[in-house]
Amino acid sequence: MIMEAKRTLTYHKDDNHGWVAVPKIIYNSLPYRASRYSYQSEETVFLEQDYDFPMFEQLAKEQGHDFELYEKHHPEECFVRYLERLGH
Repeated sequence: MIMEAKRTLTYHKDDNHGWVAVPKIIYNSLPYRASRYSYQSEETVFLEQDYDFPMFEQLAKEQGHDFELYEKHHPEECFVRYLERLGH
C-alpha cells in the first residue's frame, strides 16, 4: 500500500456540532457513504464529526490516506447547517 502525503482537512464547528470538509474527489474514491447528518457543496462533503468522519477516516487510512485536522470555530451557527444533506 502506498501512503499519500498527509492532507490537512478543515474541521468546521460551532457551539453545538462539527463537520470535517473532505474534497469530493477523495470522498468519491472510497466506498463509504455518509449518513443524512453530513452535508455537501459542489466540490466538498462535510462529514459529521461523531460517526461519519471517524468511519470514513478509518477506511481512508486503510487505503493509504493520511489526514490532519485544522479546527475552525464558527461563533454563530456554522454555514454547513444550510447546505444540502448527504446520505440515505
